[in-house]
Amino acid sequence: MSDVTNLPIYKPPSPGERPDAPRKEEPPRPGMIRIPGGTFRMGSDRYYPEEAPVHRVTVDGFWIDPTPVTNRQFREFVNA
Repeated sequence: MSDVTNLPIYKPPSPGERPDAPRKEEPPRPGMIRIPGGTFRMGSDRYYPEEAPVHRVTVDGFWIDPTPVTNRQFREFVNA
């Protein structure tokens, strides 16, 4: 099982640093899997108003653990 207390925490850009500047990607920990980035259509015009409008979204690839985080692990992470 993964130790969520060692996960990197998001750091906002420093003053003068561009928020869209490329970030250094942390090396994956053993056992993590790579989710490739891509573009997809997000939203819906058919169900709830807050889902509209349908729009294209592009996300970067990222690493993720293949198993879910338990409530206990999340609590330990929050309290760290």
